[in-house]
Amino acid sequence: MTPTDSLRTKLRMLLNDRDSKTFTDDELDSLISDADCIYCAASEGWMMKATMQESNIDTPNQYQVGQERYQYSTITDVANLCYKNAEKYKSMCTGRSSFIIGSDVEINL
Repeated sequence: MTPTDSLRTKLRMLLNDRDSKTFTDDELDSLISDADCIYCAASEGWMMKATMQESNIDTPNQYQVGQERYQYSTITDVANLCYKNAEKYKSMCTGRSSFIIGSDVEINL
């Protein structure tokens, strides 16, 4: 696909990057250029976001101050969410057509 402002904006929304803190415009353009459809680009972007989490250190996800207990998502939780979103957008892909041939079908060329 050819990157445009509208595709870049839509991809930012699909990647939950409206504040442009995760991806630069050039990085989004690269995702768009390599993709068959916007959902393929989103899937690849979510995979990249998941791998970005690997450089962070996973710490305990809860602590207590007095009577109050706080619990938050771990890096593993965030990475798993990113992978789940990548799979969701991959399943929405409209750019590739494919078909499955049953194993009992014989094709002679």
